[in-house]
Amino acid sequence: MNIEYPFQVVWSPDDEAYLAITHQLPGCVADGPTPEEAVSNLRVIISEWLETAREQKRPIPEPMTSRDFDKQESESQKELQRYIEHEVSSAVLRVLEQIAASGLRQRGAYHGPVSPAACAGVRFVAESTRQKLKNAMNKAGKIKSQWVRERLLSAA
Repeated sequence: MNIEYPFQVVWSPDDEAYLAITHQLPGCVADGPTPEEAVSNLRVIISEWLETAREQKRPIPEPMTSRDFDKQESESQKELQRYIEHEVSSAVLRVLEQIAASGLRQRGAYHGPVSPAACAGVRFVAESTRQKLKNAMNKAGKIKSQWVRERLLSAA
């Protein structure tokens, strides 16, 4: 049974060796003086990992396909985008509310929280800023995805 799991090869200055890692199988790491030897050693480790999992009746994950990778990357990008949008939107709203309160304070009209009408105006500006940010993030994500695909195709 020849099962291929995606892997990564990195240089480890601490180990003074190349490390081959498959993130789908916890603890599955091999080293070697060259990238090729690290990968060869990883194949042995994967085989042993799978054999042990079968003996212990542990679940064995299916190898990740390029479609799985694309889907995971897309989901990660969307999650990151939502997080950034939320954080930026919250920060912009706080700053705009502070600016509005400061302006009211300077006019001597501020005696507490900003009025609902002022907040509505601030939220309108924040929402349009959020939409512009979302459009820019979508464009940046498309450019990055295209760049990754071009690199993968050129490596093939």
